[in-house]
Amino acid sequence: MIRIITKIQRKLGLLTGFHIRVKRFTTSASDSYRLYKLLKHKEINCIIDIGANEGQFVEQLLDYGFKGKVISFEPTIRAHSIISKKSLKHSNWVVAERCAIGDKRQKTEIHVSRNSVFSSILPIVSDQVQNAKSSVVDHVETVQIYTLDEIIGEYIDLRKYNCLLKVDTQGFEYQVLQGATKSIREFVGLAIEIPLFPIYEGVSFDYFTMNDWLRKEGYTPYSFKNEGVNYKTGRVNTIDGIFFKI
Repeated sequence: MIRIITKIQRKLGLLTGFHIRVKRFTTSASDSYRLYKLLKHKEINCIIDIGANEGQFVEQLLDYGFKGKVISFEPTIRAHSIISKKSLKHSNWVVAERCAIGDKRQKTEIHVSRNSVFSSILPIVSDQVQNAKSSVVDHVETVQIYTLDEIIGEYIDLRKYNCLLKVDTQGFEYQVLQGATKSIREFVGLAIEIPLFPIYEGVSFDYFTMNDWLRKEGYTPYSFKNEGVNYKTGRVNTIDGIFFKI
């Protein structure tokens, strides 16, 4: 019976373009719930949210009941305005001044995509735009870059918390880490987007480079999920990884 239902489900998916799946709500079925449980298990009471966009990452954790402190950084004008308004409803959520986080202080331009989750300091490759039309660049904005080491002290003393660093900066993740050589010592957890097949030009690291960096810093993998997929070929472009020091 289960095989017949699964077969019908596949056929309906191909015909309609919709994938409907009902599963028991567990840490296996839900990536966001699994993350929340991991944070609770590791007693994380602070999240530094780099590349916050409109606050989606934080909102899902607040929905589950996360009570720790959150500091969010977002470089694009519209998304920063949206997340700033959302944070006002939560006493534990602070949105930093509009800026980007990288490996050195400088002003730069950020390519703002029609779907803002694809916005990046790095240019997006044409193949990705063909794969996801909404990732096309709509306009360019000027933004100030700071290193995490130089700016984080304005918002929080990391030494007083059990912190997780979340980095989702669309191909600019390695620059964020290079500007956090001191503060990285204070983080016990790391949530980061890792490219398997870069969709931005000039990405400074790949899957293997990131593995070497994680091993060097003492991080162990706890969870992964597919983040971006090429719809035509099925290749996974990026994954989100959750790591903790043990």
